[in-house]
Formats: sequence, C-alpha cells, structure tokens
Amino acid sequence: LYQAFEFAERNKNGLSVELLQGMDVFPISNMPESTLRKEYQLKKDIQYYQTLSIEGNENQQSQALKKLMLLYNEEEKFYHNLEKFHPKYYQSKYEFTPITVREIQDKIPSKEVLMWHTTFVDGIEYIFLISKNKVLTYDYQAEKYIPIINKIAQNNYKELIVIPDFSTKWNRLEAYQQDDQFLIEKWSFIYNVSATNFYNTSNNNRIINNKLLAIAPVNFKNKNLAALKYSESEIKNIEQFYSVKSFIGEKANKKAFYDNVLKYGGLHLLSHISYDPLN
Repeated sequence: LYQAFEFAERNKNGLSVELLQGMDVFPISNMPESTLRKEYQLKKDIQYYQTLSIEGNENQQSQALKKLMLLYNEEEKFYHNLEKFHPKYYQSKYEFTPITVREIQDKIPSKEVLMWHTTFVDGIEYIFLISKNKVLTYDYQAEKYIPIINKIAQNNYKELIVIPDFSTKWNRLEAYQQDDQFLIEKWSFIYNVSATNFYNTSNNNRIINNKLLAIAPVNFKNKNLAALKYSESEIKNIEQFYSVKSFIGEKANKKAFYDNVLKYGGLHLLSHISYDPLN
C-alpha cells in the first residue's frame, strides 16, 4: 500500500504537469511566459518530426531526421538552462521524487491537521488518513465514506487536506452531513492535486487574505450563451459579507483575471462552462 501511495503521487504529479501545459495558465504561472512557450513549442516540434520520420515518404523522413538532430541539441541546451535558472520547476517536472507518508507526518504542523489521500490499487479505492502520529488505511468506495468521516469526527481535527484521485467521480467531502451539519461548517478544507505539490508550494495553498475577486462578463460574444443578468446583483449580495474587487461586463476579461487572481484569497467567477471529453 505504501508503494501504491508513492506510485499514486507520481501519477498525480504527472497530472499537475499536464495542467501546466495548458497555454492559458502561462500568464499566471511562476515561470516566465517565454520560457514556458519555448518548452511547449520544442516538445510539439519534436513530436511532429518524430512522426514524420516514421510515416513520411523517403525524402520527408530524411529531412525530418536532420531536423530532429538540431532539435535534440536545442532541447539539451534548453533543459540545462532550465535546471540552472529554474531549479524548482525542473526538479518537479523532470527529477520528481514523490513525498513519502513518513515525510508527510514530519511536515504536518499539528495534531489538528489530517490528510485524506485517495489512492487506487487494482481498481480498489484506498483512503489514507495521515495525521502527525498515525496512519490509517481503508478500502472503501465513495458511498461508504460516512464511517470514515464519523471516525475522523471523534478527534479534534480543524483542518482536512484532501488529495483526491481525479480518475474517479469525486464527491466533495464538504457536502456530507453529520449531526445535521455540513462538514464545511466543522472543518477547514484544502484541496491539492498531490501531497508532494502541496508541501512543495504550501505557502501558496493558504488563503492569502479574506478578499474576493469577482469576475462577471454578463454578456458573451457567442450568441448561444445566454446573458447572466443576475451576476451584478449576486456580487452586491456577497459584498455584504466580504471585501470584493469586481470586474463586470466588458471589464471582465482575461487580462483583468490574470492581473488580479493571485492577489485575492478567493475567486467568484460567474460564467458558462463547456465540457469537451477530448480536451
């Protein structure tokens, strides 16, 4: 199980690396945009010429192999500079070592904090509950979370760090009820893509402040997307409880999002969402 835990951590890190490849996250990452775009383009070019060197005609294969030699040299120099000037990024992506359960216990700040880590082994979902002095494992399915939650509630945990496995249909733990209370009313919840990532960037996972950024386009260029006419009144209602910086209508654009998102402890985004299983 402990080996499976580390294997799951390696997979979860792979997911976070994939997320970094999305072009839209470049402007809000800690890496210079030009460096990230260079890395992305190098991989894309190498993949293209590798395919051409196998599937192209004789002339195309010859040209592709020559181009690949140049690209491989360029890639080697690029990774050398990446390791030199951006060591944390390089290590997390290319020299990744998953955190162990013992290391997590060393890092957990107090007996009031518990980590809930979902790990799949041969199709079975295992739950690791990791506290400062104890590790418990359960081979429960989603509908059987309640007994685990009841066991957690017997202790005075104030914070739950949740590392879910995104390959499953995940039910948010905050929505479970105990003694007529939602769990979000009892505990503070923190989610992360992996335990390794959480502890490598722990300062970034804490709430920066109690201020909210509200982004509300209201109207959309795509005529198939209905106007969200109640967005502004929704933000005004929230302002009764929080300090809110809002961008509404035409001011609610990508630039406003990228320029401000890291300055606020919370984000209130009023928009439409589309789901594409291929991307």
